[in-house]
Amino acid sequence: MEQINIIGRLTRDIELKDAHGGFYVVSIAVNKKKDTAPVFYNGIINRDYGNKIAQYMTKGLQIFITGVPSINAWVDKAT
Repeated sequence: MEQINIIGRLTRDIELKDAHGGFYVVSIAVNKKKDTAPVFYNGIINRDYGNKIAQYMTKGLQIFITGVPSINAWVDKAT
């Protein structure tokens, strides 16, 4: 199983979106190096943990995230 590790500073507050069934979709933006473009990530987290991290993880905070990546296909409806 592959695992990713992300270290950097949050470039905005964490956004939570309700995904039903006791989970949130988490949207974060992390800047790994100074003066570079941020990298955007989406993840799934359980409701209790999501509420806690959204309360304490704010813009500018240095974070370390570890997890298992998954890739979803996206199809443009216009083409």
